Amino acid sequence: TDKEYVLINTTFDQIKMVSSSNTLSEENYNIELRKAINYFLKETNYDIIFAPHIYKDIQAILVLLSEINDFYIRSRIKIAPYIQGYSGTNYIFNL
Repeated sequence: TDKEYVLINTTFDQIKMVSSSNTLSEENYNIELRKAINYFLKETNYDIIFAPHIYKDIQAILVLLSEINDFYIRSRIKIAPYIQGYSGTNYIFNL
């Protein structure tokens, strides 16, 4: 994209690791991340790009998007391709 953007790599596996110490719940994590996403969408011209690196990341992205305004999802949010290995890494870093 030629526009300025914020790249987000979110995942369930990292949240679960941190949550095992009872410092962060998945629900609170998603609430706070949605607040940040909505801020960028409402107060800036930045687009949001999600970059999944494992299959579970796609599920985490869907959970986050479930409560984001559909207009923003269609016009300002993108999800990078889910591609594994060196070729995937090379492709994603060159988006």
